[in-house]
Amino acid sequence: MKGIIVRIITLSLIAKEVAALSYSTCDSDSIPASTKASNLVPNQFHKLCPGVPNSAVGGLKHPICGDGTPFSFFFAKPTQRKMNTAKLLIEFMGGGACWDADTCGQQQSYLTFPSKLDNFVSKSCSEIHAGQGDLQFNMLCAQTNVGSVDFTTYNTLIVPYCTQDVHVGSQSVTYEDGSTINHVGGANTMAAMEWVFENFPNPSHIVLTGCSAGGTALPIAYDMLNMHYNRWTRSPPGMRSVQISALADSSVYLTPTYFLQNAFGNWGPGPIMKKLSFPFNKYKDSENYSTEVWNHVLKRGPNSDQWGFITYNNDPISQMYYSYMGGMYADDDGYNGRQLEEDVSDAWWSSLSGSLAYVQKRHKNVQTFIMDGEGHCTFGWYYAIQQDGFDDWIKSIIKEKPVFGRTSSATPLFAVAAILGGLVALGAMNSRKKRDIGVDDGVLLNEGETRRSSSQLLHSTFSKFSGFCTRFSDYPITAGYFAIVTIYFVTMLISQGFAHPVNNPSLGPSANSLSSFGINNPSLIVYNSQLIRLITSGFLCSGVLTFAILAFTLHRHTRNLEKEIGSSKEFCILALAVMLGSNLIYACVAGGASCATIATILGMNTLSIVLPRNTPASETPASPKPICSTITIFILAALVLPFNSWIINLSSICIGLFLGYAVAERQAQEVESDLGTGHSLYTAKRNPLKGFCAFCLVLLLLLACRAIRPNRLYTSPFLTGCDLTYVELPSDIVGSFYDNRRLEAAGDEGDTICAEFCVPHIAGRPLVWGASTYSGYAVSSGQCQDKGYDTHIADKTFSKATYSVDVEVYTTSNNGYN
Repeated sequence: MKGIIVRIITLSLIAKEVAALSYSTCDSDSIPASTKASNLVPNQFHKLCPGVPNSAVGGLKHPICGDGTPFSFFFAKPTQRKMNTAKLLIEFMGGGACWDADTCGQQQSYLTFPSKLDNFVSKSCSEIHAGQGDLQFNMLCAQTNVGSVDFTTYNTLIVPYCTQDVHVGSQSVTYEDGSTINHVGGANTMAAMEWVFENFPNPSHIVLTGCSAGGTALPIAYDMLNMHYNRWTRSPPGMRSVQISALADSSVYLTPTYFLQNAFGNWGPGPIMKKLSFPFNKYKDSENYSTEVWNHVLKRGPNSDQWGFITYNNDPISQMYYSYMGGMYADDDGYNGRQLEEDVSDAWWSSLSGSLAYVQKRHKNVQTFIMDGEGHCTFGWYYAIQQDGFDDWIKSIIKEKPVFGRTSSATPLFAVAAILGGLVALGAMNSRKKRDIGVDDGVLLNEGETRRSSSQLLHSTFSKFSGFCTRFSDYPITAGYFAIVTIYFVTMLISQGFAHPVNNPSLGPSANSLSSFGINNPSLIVYNSQLIRLITSGFLCSGVLTFAILAFTLHRHTRNLEKEIGSSKEFCILALAVMLGSNLIYACVAGGASCATIATILGMNTLSIVLPRNTPASETPASPKPICSTITIFILAALVLPFNSWIINLSSICIGLFLGYAVAERQAQEVESDLGTGHSLYTAKRNPLKGFCAFCLVLLLLLACRAIRPNRLYTSPFLTGCDLTYVELPSDIVGSFYDNRRLEAAGDEGDTICAEFCVPHIAGRPLVWGASTYSGYAVSSGQCQDKGYDTHIADKTFSKATYSVDVEVYTTSNNGYN
């Protein structure tokens, strides 16, 4: 209870602080950082401005650059095809440091916001990478295979650097020349991290990297992330829920004693170090300060999180700062005089290698990659990737590994829904039994007066619940099933929201969201061994329309069928046969993705239609056969409900026919059933049922052994909700799509490149016909690779009103582009 109260107070304080933010200082290229990531257009960079609060928070100043210009950070989601909220790449930028009038005068141009980054706004990672020309750097978010990691699937956050304090400062300083410098990098870092916490509540993998001063900030950022996501209130002690991989590139983190004693205080690093629970006062004057910070952070994190350190063995930039921080940049009567260049190099390397050895000896999850030669920073690991052995080295650091105990957010939701639905069914069956034997709950309670009061309270509570379930006593399985579907569907809508109606005409979540909640996807069942989808899809509605159809049918027909069958056990067997059988058939013969709730009610409707009635005079006449509603639902699902395949629906109808004719058997005379004496009772013939179970088992074994080979394309859930389409266009036209950056083929004039996009099922054929008829270009179903375009150039997401579409551009491997 205490923890809940503390959390409520904290949230209220945060809400009050957010309300006090002002965004009047943000420039025209930026948007407020209060904007949710889910509301941002995918596959393009957005400039997010944290705004200015009315007062400092936790000893930190508000986010701002060194010269007073507004601070912002940049964020880009992957393409819609690769959209997720589980993977995150965070890059801290570098760019030197300053700590007095002299050094800050030299670094003046680095104390303002780097406006060149504004060119990123509205462009995709791959677009920026393709347009870099001969510049030797990598946009990591455009790399598809670095250490077997596809960074195009990661959300990307770039934290600019404009405070010259290695991202840790918390105060403004007026130096002897009269200049006032805002060394508030700690506040800028906190603003970016808090945005991550709010918009990524349950990531699975975070990759941290930074160059130079950006690499120096990684222990700070890592500890913030680790304490937020992996602290004991979110996961058991000694365990983690989020994997964090950190890779520092040419980090300038050595801190000579002279700098610590004479200049470090100008940055005011105390407040942010306090957040790390680091004994700052103990080590603030120690030359081992940086080493102890790293050591402290590693102790607080799990050993399974891997760290990497990239450096040249001759780094002139790091050597220069090592010399300056040691007071060697002034005249002889100043700090310590200037040493020979080779002496500085030797001293720097000795200190760096000693620090790395100290850390590695104590922490086995730290690895180094040392490049022979002179250099500083590998610019998106560009130069490091050229080195032999780097790919294998970095793979062990950044490769995402399974986290014990971590499950999809949908897994516990489904478990809770199943438990609650099961309780409803059990409560209804218990109420029926009491009704049939004439038991009064009040009498039972009076008879148990000698029991302890806690037992009476428990019994009273259960009696009240049974009383609630009494209304479902004639159809407990139907009621329990509806309860599971309702709880699961509502929680899905709350957590995932609605997709654009064009993408999901049934008014529900996106294809990615439906996949995360267990839709039947044969490709994921086979290649990712997700057999659980054969069950979860039977309880999953694709949208509000399918849920309404399900609710109507369960109320109008299915519950009456359960009453007519008379036995909840037999009804449950028949319903499971329809659900699992149709799911297995679909998984073996179809591609794409489909829910099975509509299929289940169609199968049960068909069973109701063909079930032998012959109602005796003593019984209430049977309910009308649902012929019209079954036909209507089947046609509606086939035409406008794309995540309810006609294949799975037809399979369930066929299974319903089989069960009605070959399995369900009516008793020859009235017997005492689950519903009491005088009701007809249907039973399932065991031999036909055993044959059907054997058939289903064969299908299951085929899937488990991968004898069935569905299209691997649909392991990308997004593609299950649309049809791939391509068009061949002149390169200059496609170039105009990319902000006039012409991605021209280097071959003959008039060479073409291929644009590929995915069209929602409901609009696929009309678009192909309309574009081919009126645009003059041949739009075809399929992929660019089918036509020999095997080299991906770039991709971009175009947005109009509330709808977005990804366009990927390909060329042939024998053509270049610029």
